Amino acid sequence: MDSPASSSAQPTVPKSHLSKQQKKALIFFMISFLSVFYSYFYQILDEHSLRALVAIVTAPELWGGAAAYALGGAIGLPGLHILISSFFESKRNSETRCNIITVWSQLITIVTVLNLIPGFLQS
Repeated sequence: MDSPASSSAQPTVPKSHLSKQQKKALIFFMISFLSVFYSYFYQILDEHSLRALVAIVTAPELWGGAAAYALGGAIGLPGLHILISSFFESKRNSETRCNIITVWSQLITIVTVLNLIPGFLQS
């Protein structure tokens, strides 16, 4: 027989400790990262051939280079902006950092997409 305590015990789902603004910044950062990551592969395809792209996709060690390129493209300028804004005591809070990441991520995504449009129109 089951005891009442064991039958009512439900697994608990941990609550997220991220605020709404932090979640929004994380989503925009991920979109920015993925757009730069995609543009890296599209640039290789545009400059070389499909063979070069297949070589990169099938070689696991080259994925690190693509990820590093995308990470640098997605966090480079926002990171520098956060570093400079940290000199001012009034800007040393998570709200300011989230705003910086959100705005830069949107800008990077827009620039990346605008950079890819001419290539799509030509093909």
